[in-house]
Amino acid sequence: VHPWPPQIRVLETGRQAIPIGIDFERTAQPLRALLRDLEGHPGPLIVLGDFNLGDRQPQYRQIRRELLDAYVESGWGFGTTFPALSLAGLPSVALIRTDYVLHDRSLAARSARTGTLQGSDHHYVVADLALP
Repeated sequence: VHPWPPQIRVLETGRQAIPIGIDFERTAQPLRALLRDLEGHPGPLIVLGDFNLGDRQPQYRQIRRELLDAYVESGWGFGTTFPALSLAGLPSVALIRTDYVLHDRSLAARSARTGTLQGSDHHYVVADLALP
């Protein structure tokens, strides 16, 4: 899964653009299609990717009604994945979770972790899933 990122609304003030809001519609539309596709889908099912969606947004909660989040189940810490910022040789730091490994209830997460990959603006997510 990789929907478009939210569109940032800006106020143009001569030479500067000031962010004044975020429009999630172009992100939410493909996620609504995903939810429709999940209806009645036989398991086991794994859905993963860069959802361009934080874990506090309504669309995430809607998806979580249908799927489990492997990191929430078995990871440790915040699990933030974006942006992968590295300054002055310090370890890479991310601010929000946008990358997920989700699965249906026919699977169980044994472990989950995030990591860094040079050249990417995201941290990756690795999850060990098993049939119970």
